[in-house]
Amino acid sequence: RDAAPLPANPRVSAMVPEIRVLHGGEIAREVARDLASCLASRSRPTRVFEMAAYLDSGFDIVDVSDAPETAPETSTTAYVLVVETAEFENPADGAVTLLRDLLAANKKSRTTPRRWAVRSVETSSLETASLDAERKENEASVARAKLVRFAVVAVGDTDAMAERAAFRSKQNCAGDCNQAGQLADRLFAACGGVRVAPRLEIDVSRGAAEAQTERWVDRTLLPALTNDEG
Repeated sequence: RDAAPLPANPRVSAMVPEIRVLHGGEIAREVARDLASCLASRSRPTRVFEMAAYLDSGFDIVDVSDAPETAPETSTTAYVLVVETAEFENPADGAVTLLRDLLAANKKSRTTPRRWAVRSVETSSLETASLDAERKENEASVARAKLVRFAVVAVGDTDAMAERAAFRSKQNCAGDCNQAGQLADRLFAACGGVRVAPRLEIDVSRGAAEAQTERWVDRTLLPALTNDEG
């Protein structure tokens, strides 16, 4: 699986919070790997996960209705969600599970007395722990669960949009093909996620996705994380 850590400077890795990159979609996978390599080259310890198995990365969507009223702590780990939009504004297959679960959590929070939220569910070993079993084992752990810091990279392709297939205009922008990433950004925040940086939107048909990613890392993500981490 993707979770093998990328190399970082060992002298600073122990002191710098980890960044976990989740990808949903085939194009998103490539962008996520470029992003992780970029972060590792800047001495940020980084791991990459499949978004469909988001539990393995260390967060879950849990019932917090009975959690203490005091504000929970925020996890030092930061998550970058690389979400791909496919044809007809649908999420790519790899992003469906997380988006479906976030939509369900938001609906339940609005229509029932229960409240659901994104929370950290750290264990001593993400590679070996059965998080799916752990989420059911001890409801008291919700009280210790931490808020999740996140940012979104939205990935789309205007050439794959049905209404653009016969006509290509320079007025098209990345926002026209990134509905799934936009939705993920809104839903994750609505479920209690702590947004640490503005969303990056990429239209891969324009090329230069890697350069866009590097600029976003250097000018937006890392400065925001540095400021947030004090």
